[in-house]
Amino acid sequence: MKITEVNVHVLEAPLSEPFHWSINRADVRASAVVEIVSETGLSGFGECLGPARACAAMVDAYAPLLL
Repeated sequence: MKITEVNVHVLEAPLSEPFHWSINRADVRASAVVEIVSETGLSGFGECLGPARACAAMVDAYAPLLL
């Protein structure tokens, strides 16, 4: 099976009530979801752990190696 596409979807939603911790504050909840598509059209999804936009950048950087 050959991978033909690697797509990253960054999902973000503002929080109705921001939360704080010792060194930062969060106003938005975000997640990076990766979609892998094969040559037959079969696709699967996975979630990255860590800051969503940084994860998306890493997946974009490594995508050519998967293709």
